Amino acid sequence: MPEETFARRPGPYRAEMKPVRVILIFLLVLGAAVIIYGPLYSQYRDLRSRHEKLTLELGDVRRQIAELEREKYLLENDMHHLEKVLREELGLARPGEEVYKVEEVESTVTPDLRKLNPAD
Repeated sequence: MPEETFARRPGPYRAEMKPVRVILIFLLVLGAAVIIYGPLYSQYRDLRSRHEKLTLELGDVRRQIAELEREKYLLENDMHHLEKVLREELGLARPGEEVYKVEEVESTVTPDLRKLNPAD
């Protein structure tokens, strides 16, 4: 028995459906990608924002460390700076010195400007 091969001939219905199938498959793949990667992209944006915030905070902390290291160096090696800090921040004095604290008081009296300007 001879084998017969049947070849499908593209009919008018089949020819019209091919572009529609391609578009449908593309839309399905696109929809699946959005469903799968949508939350991941949102998480990526959140992590990116957090990374930028932490990078700025790290820069601030590094500046503070540099300032404290400089202050430590000055306190260990500069006697004038050490004396200034002891006097200003701790209120210490050398033996025989007297410490006077001057407090500024805000005046509640307002000057009468008419008395200051003799042209009136």
